[in-house]
Amino acid sequence: MQENDVCAFIGEYTAHAGYEHSQTNQIVFNLKKPMNRRGKSDWRYKAAAIAEAASALGSVLSKRALDTYTFVPIPPSRVRDDPDYDDRMVQVLREIRPSQRVDVRELIVQTTNTAPVHGSVTRMRPGAIAKLYQIDEELTSPQPEAFVVVDDVLTTGAHFKAAQSVLTKRFPTVPVRGLFIARRALEQNEE
Repeated sequence: MQENDVCAFIGEYTAHAGYEHSQTNQIVFNLKKPMNRRGKSDWRYKAAAIAEAASALGSVLSKRALDTYTFVPIPPSRVRDDPDYDDRMVQVLREIRPSQRVDVRELIVQTTNTAPVHGSVTRMRPGAIAKLYQIDEELTSPQPEAFVVVDDVLTTGAHFKAAQSVLTKRFPTVPVRGLFIARRALEQNEE
């Protein structure tokens, strides 16, 4: 991340602390519930977390932002045709204002499956992530006024920087901001 990056987050997610640690942890845990849980009794918690995350994001976005910005979810770790593909952030964004149009576009497509960040010890750098991304050209029109890249947790900023890079290359005059449900709280040994 750079000093001139414009990013905001709503809560703090404490890794390794469990879902009972905070309301934010509970939302994040339930959002990340894997797709193989669909149809099981605990799936309702994911649906509730999507609604809660949408409400939280909607409460910090101005009417102008909702009317004029283009919201781009950071793609999940699975490609679209993978059975484990999880469009949770698309669902969150579409639920912010379901009765009125919000410009939500899955402009960035991941081309190869990767390990989910929350379950991985190694972290990919922004350049490596950007190489896995491509722009869905069918969704590029009309020209956006500004992008808001959205994800559940801001950990290191690598996915944001990769998304920013890919969007800026395709739309050099369009500003890119970031909005996250939570940022990862630093552990004591990271401070």
